Amino acid sequence: MITLLLLTITLGKVVELSKDEFNTLRDSGASMSVVFYAPWCGHCKNLKPEYAKAGAELDGVVDLYMVDCTNENNGGKDLCGEFSVQGFPTIKMINAEKDSVLDYNGAREAKALRSFVLYNMKKPFKDHKTPKVFLEAIKAAKEDGKLHLFIVTESKAASSYLFKLAKKISDRMSIHVLLNSTADRIKELVDGGLEKHVSVGKLSLFTIKKNAMESFNGANTPGEIEKWIDNSAK
Repeated sequence: MITLLLLTITLGKVVELSKDEFNTLRDSGASMSVVFYAPWCGHCKNLKPEYAKAGAELDGVVDLYMVDCTNENNGGKDLCGEFSVQGFPTIKMINAEKDSVLDYNGAREAKALRSFVLYNMKKPFKDHKTPKVFLEAIKAAKEDGKLHLFIVTESKAASSYLFKLAKKISDRMSIHVLLNSTADRIKELVDGGLEKHVSVGKLSLFTIKKNAMESFNGANTPGEIEKWIDNSAK
C-alpha cells in the first residue's frame, strides 16, 4: 500500500485524502472506494461510523477513503468538481486499472458498503463463473507444472477473508475460485473427476502441481488453512 503524506487524516480504517494524494493513488492503479462529503452534512455524519466499520472489516484488503468537498486548501473542493459531485454524501468506486467510476446507491450500512467494494474491486484470484470453466482451469494447471490453489465454496460472493488470503499468497501460487457451489454445480465437478476433492455444503480446497493433487482435510479455520497452504508452497 502506498504510504500517504503526513497531511492524511485517518478515521478508523478510513483515510481522508488531499487531491494530490488521491491522484497518486489513482495513478498507481489502485481500486478506491471514496466518499465525497461536506462536514456540515447530517447524512455524512450518519454515514461515517458505518463507513469506518466497513473499513475495519476490509482491513488488509483495501483502504476506504474520504474527500472533503469544502476544503480548498488541500484540493478537495476541486476534486469534487472534477467528479461532478452534486450532493452529499456521494460514494464512488474508482478502478483506475479498468478506467471505470461506479456510483454507489445502496444502503448506507457497513455490510452493504463492504459487499459493494468487494464485488467491484480488482480480485487477487481467478473467479471462474461456471464448473466447466473451473474444470478447464484444472486441466491447464496440471500441464504447466506450477503451483495452483483451487477453492470451491457455496458462498455466493467472495468474503473479505478470501480476499485477504489471496493477497497474502498470490505471489506464491495462482488462485482459482468457484463461488455459489450448489448441489448441481458440485455434481458437475464430481462428474468431471473431482469426486475425491469436493462435496456438497463443504468448503473445499486443493492444490495442483505437476499433475499431483492434494486436498485440505483439516479444520475449517484460517490458521489451519494457512498452515496447510504454507506447507504446500514449500
